[in-house]
Amino acid sequence: MTFLIDPSIKLPRAKQINTSNGRRYQTPDGNVYPSITTLLGDQPEKKRSIAEWRARVGEEEANKISRQAANRGTDLHNLMEKYILGDEIDVKKIMPSTIARFRIVQKCLDANLQLVYASETPMFSDILRIAGTADLICEWDGEVTVIDYKTSRKRKTADMITDYFMQATAYSIMFEEHTGIECHNFAILIVSDEGEFDCFRGKRNDYVRQLIRVRDQYEWRKRNAA
Repeated sequence: MTFLIDPSIKLPRAKQINTSNGRRYQTPDGNVYPSITTLLGDQPEKKRSIAEWRARVGEEEANKISRQAANRGTDLHNLMEKYILGDEIDVKKIMPSTIARFRIVQKCLDANLQLVYASETPMFSDILRIAGTADLICEWDGEVTVIDYKTSRKRKTADMITDYFMQATAYSIMFEEHTGIECHNFAILIVSDEGEFDCFRGKRNDYVRQLIRVRDQYEWRKRNAA
């Protein structure tokens, strides 16, 4: 399937910088902002939960699971970007489990995606003082929408993925800030290892205050740690 790509969208690019304290992005004006994933991952309750999980399963097993999760997510993202941009996909060189996950998400895209604004695009917001790389921003079922692909070992419920909603909210604000195109919607597409698929749709404005509160707490911790 071939998707229409809007050639008029010109987003200012931020340069990705990987550090020992997380990912940062440098804007064309020289400002350096944390990635939205770094900011969300720095929440004390999240760090505590991960530390407890690592202690429970053991460092070796935790590292193995983390590597598998990272590889699984990267593989899906690479395939989705190629598909959306119309690049050739050689399925013979890709693990069957990766292709299976891709086919599930592909079916959802084919049914809902009408116009592509940005795919795997580094962005930033001077208003939020946050940056990140959005998976996809598009016309989705007739509405401008942020799309985020996720993989998971097990099926998720909405109350487990508030961070995903805040992440998409940040991307929507970044996009609107630099294009002037209103973007109030997001859809989180999650496929599990068992092949279960969910599309969680939501409204940005329901999570803006929570995102700003998390951002303020992050900045406070960094100031006081300096």
